[in-house]
Amino acid sequence: MFSVYEDHNCTFAIRSRVLGCHPPQRAHFSEFRSLNPDLSDERYNSSLGIYREHSKFENLHLSWTGLEYMFFMLKHNGVCIPEEGFAALRLFPLGDWHTHGEYLYLSTNVDAEQYSIVADFDNMRKRVRRECIDIEISDEECIRLWENQ
Repeated sequence: MFSVYEDHNCTFAIRSRVLGCHPPQRAHFSEFRSLNPDLSDERYNSSLGIYREHSKFENLHLSWTGLEYMFFMLKHNGVCIPEEGFAALRLFPLGDWHTHGEYLYLSTNVDAEQYSIVADFDNMRKRVRRECIDIEISDEECIRLWENQ
């Protein structure tokens, strides 16, 4: 038996942001946006920033999260995961894209194909997390939750 709170540190934020361009208006902590020196730099203060339209998400710089680190570590070490799995790992923290429709002007057809996979993975992850929070479940019950999404 395990408890989610005992075995996992839930204090780390996992949401990603695209770096090198203006953040979305709905971004968390927007009241602190004025403290960001990038906003006075013409290279970064537009919606495209350092990117061209339809740059492809694999070419974007995302904020450095544990999942971003894991994505690059697995890629660098040649781990055999389907591209859809890598996309889910790297892009599900980018909720501004798959939940709120931000950054669509930076995406390509390949990114659009991965959109539903990433959104479905994030929805499944949220549902399983809601069902597991603050309860003790057996390993078998946890596996059942993941398998019966």
